[in-house]
Amino acid sequence: DDKGWLRLVPLGGHNPRNMVAQRVVVCGNKGDLPGLLYPGVRPPHIATAEDLRKELKVSDFFVDLCLPPARVKKEVEPGTMVVIEREFAEIGAGVSCKAMDNRVAMYVMIKAMQAAKSFDFDTYAVATTQEEVGLRGAGASAAGVAPDVGIALDTTLAVDIPGVPDHEKVTALGAGAAIKLMDSASISHSGLVACFRELATKRKIKHQLEILPRGGTDAGAIQKVHGGVPVITLSIPTRYIHTSIELVHRQDVAAVVKLLAAFIEEGAAADLGLV
Repeated sequence: DDKGWLRLVPLGGHNPRNMVAQRVVVCGNKGDLPGLLYPGVRPPHIATAEDLRKELKVSDFFVDLCLPPARVKKEVEPGTMVVIEREFAEIGAGVSCKAMDNRVAMYVMIKAMQAAKSFDFDTYAVATTQEEVGLRGAGASAAGVAPDVGIALDTTLAVDIPGVPDHEKVTALGAGAAIKLMDSASISHSGLVACFRELATKRKIKHQLEILPRGGTDAGAIQKVHGGVPVITLSIPTRYIHTSIELVHRQDVAAVVKLLAAFIEEGAAADLGLV
């Protein structure tokens, strides 16, 4: 605006509670600009009771570049990307960074393709875009590949933390690869679920079952192409999803790599009959 503040439109799922007091990078047309993300609210020192009860919205937030408005308008055009600034970190037995969802699935896909000793069928490793805004890349990719089976790779909730009842944790960090049964975008094919469970047991790969009450993966788009495709999602349990400190356990990541590689080697035996 005329004072040099930047306003934002969200891409994907951003909870305003996780956006307060963040450093950001504004990808300006003359190079990256460091900025600060903050909501337009009074600080606690002068806040009213009504201020403190207010529920924040994304539209309340702005970016402060601490630059003259004329320079801001020159270097930051409408549509400029703004990203959270956060470095990768090793946290005990885990690793944490922004956009772990879905960087870690890319890592799993590449490592599993490298680890597979044989290929039981033609295998397409596809990196899709715009999953967070409507599974768009997966739909386009699946239409082109025309797969017989679709395996989505994604993170899932690990809400095994204080303040959340145990029955709502979805998955637990360190408990192994998550074999998804269903989410709000897809129901995994029972034959694929059985195949992955059998492979995990046979190869002694630590695993857990997952039901995600809300949210979906690329499997939701893949299953709809060419008259219907059997799908399943392999998930990496992740704490603090959709924040800049997403956390995964190294052993869970390794387990998903092993399980996916096992399916690449032996998955043709899966029973894909009607259920």
